Amino acid sequence: MRCYYERILADIKKYTNIPFYIVRFEDLRREPNQEMTNVFKFLLNVDSIEGTVLESRIDKLAVKDAKGAESYNRKYYGYDFNRNKHLFNEEQIAKI
Repeated sequence: MRCYYERILADIKKYTNIPFYIVRFEDLRREPNQEMTNVFKFLLNVDSIEGTVLESRIDKLAVKDAKGAESYNRKYYGYDFNRNKHLFNEEQIAKI
């Protein structure tokens, strides 16, 4: 993994002068508030977003809890893995 990251980083630096910011999913899950703050500081090209409406929105939405940061509640339909089992006969089930 590290080798891939280093190769991508080297290619970006070698072939372009365009600024870039790499966001890792793991970092978003571990520290969503800090990572989103860093992303917006990069996008807005500022050193700090303290005292802004953006900071208050990030604080409100980027909450770390046991389930991780979620922007919406997923709807549970009550389905399980075997919900369509009744559609198959014993021979088909055995083959699966």
